[in-house]
Amino acid sequence: MKKLLSVVGAASLLTALPVYAFTTFGTPYSASQIPVPVYGDETSTLDACAGLSEYTGTSKRAYLSWNAVPNNSFRWRAGGWNGPIYGVPDGINGIFFREINDVGVLGQTTFNMYNGKRDSDVKIDINQNWNCGPEDPWWTQIDMESVILHEVGHQLGLGHSDDPNAVMWWSIGMGVSKRVPQSDDIAGIQYLY
Repeated sequence: MKKLLSVVGAASLLTALPVYAFTTFGTPYSASQIPVPVYGDETSTLDACAGLSEYTGTSKRAYLSWNAVPNNSFRWRAGGWNGPIYGVPDGINGIFFREINDVGVLGQTTFNMYNGKRDSDVKIDINQNWNCGPEDPWWTQIDMESVILHEVGHQLGLGHSDDPNAVMWWSIGMGVSKRVPQSDDIAGIQYLY
C-alpha cells in the first residue's frame, strides 16, 4: 500500500501521509484460520545450536514477535514439533531446518492453497554459521531469529519491503540483529489483518 500527498480544501494545503514500502505475498490467512497453528521440525541437527530446545526457542521468539504487533487480528499458536513435510500443500503450516542449495539463501517460504485456505511453510538453511540467541550475534554469525522473523513475515503474507530498516528488507548481514518488526512491517500486518 503506497500513500501520497493529499490536497485538502480550496487553499491546497498539502498534508503528508505516511508512505509505506511493504508489499504482499499471496492471499492472507482467512479469519476462520486464525489463530494459525504452526508445526516445527525436530528431525534436523543444527550444529550451531545447542540442541532442539535452542532452535525451537529461537523460532518461538520470532513467531511471538509477530503476535505482539498491536491493532491486528492475527495470532500464531504452537501446533507442536513433529516434523511434517516441507512445501507440500497439506494444510499444515510449518518451519523446517534443512539444507538450501542456493548460494547465499538463508531461508525460503512456500505458499500454497489447500482446500481454499492458505498453507505456508518456512525452510531455514542448516549450513550457516548461525547465532541461535538470545544473545546478539558475533560479527561472523548470522542471526537465526532475525532470519526466521523475516521468513515468518512471508508466511503471514508480506513480501519484501523497500525500507532497509524493515525486517522484511530482502537481505541481512553477518552480525546484524533485526528481531523486532519496524513501522513498515507493522503497517503491513495491520493492512493485511
